[in-house]
Amino acid sequence: MRHQALAEAARREHPGLLQRRQEIATGGAQLSALSNATVVIADNVVSFSGSTYTANEAGGTALIRLVRPASSRGTLSVDVATVSGGTAVPVLDYQSVTGPVVFADGETTKDFPITLVDDQVYRGTRTVLLQLRNAAQGALIGIGSAVLTITDNDQPTTLFSFTNTTAVTI
Repeated sequence: MRHQALAEAARREHPGLLQRRQEIATGGAQLSALSNATVVIADNVVSFSGSTYTANEAGGTALIRLVRPASSRGTLSVDVATVSGGTAVPVLDYQSVTGPVVFADGETTKDFPITLVDDQVYRGTRTVLLQLRNAAQGALIGIGSAVLTITDNDQPTTLFSFTNTTAVTI
């Protein structure tokens, strides 16, 4: 019953949205009869604000933003974790994060910090993989994986140099 009421409301608000259109088949193609369809209306979603973030190791902290794009009604929690698979090394490049982020009623954005380590050694650009898990209060996870790119503030060092550039024959 509830599904029928939702479908009727969607038809009233967006005429033609849920109608199957036979005339879109061209070139002799046939559309088969639709036996079933499920429409999910998600009004309780939590997500990374994007799939990529960038921070310089000299900044000390990378702020990662989570969003509730559809609704801010009620409290909501989701676990955030740094996971294996990136090129950055925990403790040497960043401090691992595992734990809940809690949105209060009315909040649509929440930032959580990842502490970066300024190691004074040039190691190039490194990546940290981030993941959302265990959304509570019946929430769905939108963008559930992201990559933090840590840029290096150190300069490459030269291990040796040549003072005479003439060729040597052996």
